[in-house]
Amino acid sequence: MTQPDTDELPDATTAPFEFALLTLSLVDEEAFNVDDGTGTDAAILENGFNLEFSLGQALEFSLSYDEKRHQFTAAVRTADPLQQTPKALLALQLNHLMPQERRFSMDAMTHCLVLQETWPCEGLEMTQLAEGLHHLIEAMDAFCAPPASVHTPDNTPDPQPMVRV
Repeated sequence: MTQPDTDELPDATTAPFEFALLTLSLVDEEAFNVDDGTGTDAAILENGFNLEFSLGQALEFSLSYDEKRHQFTAAVRTADPLQQTPKALLALQLNHLMPQERRFSMDAMTHCLVLQETWPCEGLEMTQLAEGLHHLIEAMDAFCAPPASVHTPDNTPDPQPMVRV
């Protein structure tokens, strides 16, 4: 008879740092690789933490934990200032269609578009946070992607003149 696995996954409320690291590895192990040389200072973790990553050339990602509020906040931002004012205005107008926890904003210092979402730790499952982070990154990636060009096929026949009798 096999013994039950006694190694439990970290809980968001009791071990938020470990919870965050394992969750990020679920989302994308290569993109969210924290190397072994990264030192962790206990003073930094006293009030929470902030993990930052580059996602390719276009996006930056951060996941932070606020110990006072007991919540995770993820933010995906454009790496370069958004030069297209209509696109920024559209993003801000979309806020009324999204849940209260997820919002677009403009970083006043860098003029970069930011999509941010918060998750309370109470009852938070690792798969729930991983799925939310994945959707947040996909949404920002899709929003910032260049518009798809509409291409009409060249093999359409020329309209034939109609003959009326």
